[in-house]
Amino acid sequence: ARRAAVLFDVSQPYSRDLAERFRRAFTARGGRIVAFETYTADRAADFRPQLRRIRSARPEVLLLPNFPDAVNRQLSQAESMGLRLDVLGSDSWDPPSLPPLGRGQRVLVTSQWAPGYPTPATRRFVEAYRAIHGREPRSAAAMTYDAVRILLAAITLAQSLEPARVRQAIADMRNYEGTTGRITFAGGNDPQRSVPVSTVRDGRLEIVRVIDPP
Repeated sequence: ARRAAVLFDVSQPYSRDLAERFRRAFTARGGRIVAFETYTADRAADFRPQLRRIRSARPEVLLLPNFPDAVNRQLSQAESMGLRLDVLGSDSWDPPSLPPLGRGQRVLVTSQWAPGYPTPATRRFVEAYRAIHGREPRSAAAMTYDAVRILLAAITLAQSLEPARVRQAIADMRNYEGTTGRITFAGGNDPQRSVPVSTVRDGRLEIVRVIDPP
């Protein structure tokens, strides 16, 4: 895609930051943002004015870095207007609640994790979770599992329960292979993590590519 549109909640730092990062990254690679439309969650129920402007700009792909209630209305209203673009989503989406998509329409979502993550650690975790709980785990369960195991690994590495030493051991951690992929802290608080890019089929995420940190 060389022409993209964005529709985002300007009142939400999450949505606003993702929209701006996408704009910078897409244009840096030679793409063009042909529509950069905003709304505020406390006032928006009808997105058709923004969607009409997006349709007039003739983008090839639409980014919706928003929360589920808004995303679902945006997709339904776009479909009712005959606006059937490939759509990009973020980890705020709730795939099981998405409305039916138009024929030939493709959705790609970056997420924290998905049960089909292609590693032995994920398979072991999913099998154990199913055996205990009788259902599929969600990303919060997988990320909590990794967080606890990273803490245990840091305690082992530090050979101490002293908080400052444990914290430093976490900050020094490189290429930890967890249930949610590769995790590197590289000295800071915010880890670099593997990111699965998934399509949505029948309300489920199906991973099409995993982007690992360098």
